[in-house]
Amino acid sequence: MFEPKAILRFAAILVVVFTLLSVPWPGWRRTYAAYFRSYGDFLFAESSLLAPGKARFLELSSPTLFEDLDAITPGTLPRRYKLPEPEDRKDTLAVLMNKDVPQTFGVSATSSIPMGLWPTAMVAGLALATPIRWWRRLIVLAVGLVFAHAFVAVRLTLLLLKNGLADPAKRYHVFAPNERWHAILRGAGEVISDWKIADAVWPPPEAILGRVLKIADVLWRLPEAILRGADEVICDDPTFSFVAPVFLWLVAVFVVQLFGRRAASEGLASEDA
Repeated sequence: MFEPKAILRFAAILVVVFTLLSVPWPGWRRTYAAYFRSYGDFLFAESSLLAPGKARFLELSSPTLFEDLDAITPGTLPRRYKLPEPEDRKDTLAVLMNKDVPQTFGVSATSSIPMGLWPTAMVAGLALATPIRWWRRLIVLAVGLVFAHAFVAVRLTLLLLKNGLADPAKRYHVFAPNERWHAILRGAGEVISDWKIADAVWPPPEAILGRVLKIADVLWRLPEAILRGADEVICDDPTFSFVAPVFLWLVAVFVVQLFGRRAASEGLASEDA
C-alpha cells in the first residue's frame, strides 16, 4: 500500500509537469506545432510508411500557405483554389498525395495539441512522478517519449488513411480496405457457383452460395468499419489522449524495471564468480 504522502506527491508532480507543458506559454505551442509538422514530414514525406502514398504537413495559419501548398503539390495550383480556413485549435494542414497518381492531392486539417502535445505531456508527467530513483525516472521518461512518438505516428497514420489514402473515392488513394476482401470473396463465389454436386445433396449449391454471400457482405464491410472505429477512438476522442499515455507509461516502467533487475542479477552473478 502506498502512503497518502506518496500518492499526493505523485499527483502533484503529474499535475505540475502536465500543466507546465500544456499551458499556452508565449511561443511554446507554436514551437511544438512546428516540431509536430516536422515529425510528420519525417514519417510520411519521402520514405513514407504508406508508400506510394505520402503526406506533407503545413502551418494552417501561415500567411504563405498558398505558396507553400503550391510548392509541394504537382503542377500549378489554380489561384481560385479555396484553402481551408484556420479553425479553433487546428494548426496543421496535412497534404495527402500518391506518387503513382501525380496530378491529384487532398488536404485535411488537424491539431498538434490533442494529437501530440497532450499525450506527450501526460507521459512526461507520469514518468517524472513515478516513485522510483531519479535516474530511473529519467530512463522511464526517455523510453516513454519513444513510445509517445510511436503513438503519435499511429494516430497520424490513421488520420491519413481515413481522410483519403484508404478511400477508394479519392483518386490519390493508396489502397481500399475492401478491395482485397472483394477479390477473395469474388473468387470464392466463382468456385462455389462452379461446384458440381449431386442433386440429392441438400442444401443445393444456390442456397450455399446465397448464405456465403450474405456472410461475405458482412465481412466485406468489416475492414472499413474497423478503420473508421479505430480513427474515431484513437484520433477523434480527446479522452484517448489521456488514457493511452497511462498504458504507455506502465509499459515503460515495466521495461526499465525488468532490465534493471536483470542487470543487477547479472552483476551479482559476476561478483560471485
